[in-house]
Amino acid sequence: MKTYKNLLFPMLITMMGVSACNDDQVDNIGEAQSAFEENSFQEARIFLLNLLREDPANQDANALYAKVMLELGDGDSAQTALAKLPADFEDIKALNAQALILKGRGIDALALYRDIEPSTFTPQDWRMVIWAKFATNAYEEGYEDVKTALEKHPDNSDLLSLAGIYHLEKGNNPLALEFADKSLGFDEQNYDALDLGGRASLRINKIDQAQTYYERGAEAFPDNPIPVINLAGIAMDKNDLDSAKTHLESAERLNASLPLTKFIKARYLNMTGENVAAKEILQDSNTGLDNFGPAVFLAGKIAFELGEMSVARSRLNRSLAINPNNPEARDLLSKIP
Repeated sequence: MKTYKNLLFPMLITMMGVSACNDDQVDNIGEAQSAFEENSFQEARIFLLNLLREDPANQDANALYAKVMLELGDGDSAQTALAKLPADFEDIKALNAQALILKGRGIDALALYRDIEPSTFTPQDWRMVIWAKFATNAYEEGYEDVKTALEKHPDNSDLLSLAGIYHLEKGNNPLALEFADKSLGFDEQNYDALDLGGRASLRINKIDQAQTYYERGAEAFPDNPIPVINLAGIAMDKNDLDSAKTHLESAERLNASLPLTKFIKARYLNMTGENVAAKEILQDSNTGLDNFGPAVFLAGKIAFELGEMSVARSRLNRSLAINPNNPEARDLLSKIP
């Protein structure tokens, strides 16, 4: 069974119906395992739901279902499945910790390890402790754990990726990129490392290199909208609206309700002159973009282009409060009477 991997920016699952195929003719657990190995998590989910509908207590199915739902960012469903497993199930503590982290409960995830001697940690235990500390902004303490864990597990792709995430957070983009590539050297399909490579490359203005990382992510993780959203953004940066449209349509098929999907659609509509439609997306109280800096700036830019100067001034000032180093926001503000 592969080492399970998960996104630092969590995916919201798209509801899909249960297949109506004949259970007698399908090895649901075998098909689910194959789909899981291929990172086709929605497909794996369907096979497992078919099996669990007939046998809710099936331990193998619940274990795999929990891992599938963790990959899809659904901590609640994962916890429900994990509760049906024995307390000594392999990596059960790490699996429960991951579910808690996905639910925004990093402190509770750390509490699972409070009375556990670190010398007994598995690589996945280390990963969850570090991830939980990063999620609760304890970056320095988490990085000390990264160094300790890598001394014991120097070839672990997930731990190398976490080291890179620390350096990205600290603004050392070349070193973050170096750790992304080290991680991928041990697992060429490590999603976190591919995403890290893309983000670090963008920060040092290596756009084509970032595109390559995201293309690899989109190919390896067909259920994940984040790589294609980033590819759409890169295409827009290059003013390649045809490619941007293709990637945007892929993102909407995968998860139209994801806040980043809505943002990238609003950005595309702005670039194609459909500012009223873009404004409607950004004004929707359910977008989840209220405090997302790029979305606040885009709302100000759209308001400026629509001649709504008081709204534009408010949004652009708020954008600068979030990101003071936005010259385009300052330029637009200077043009408002």
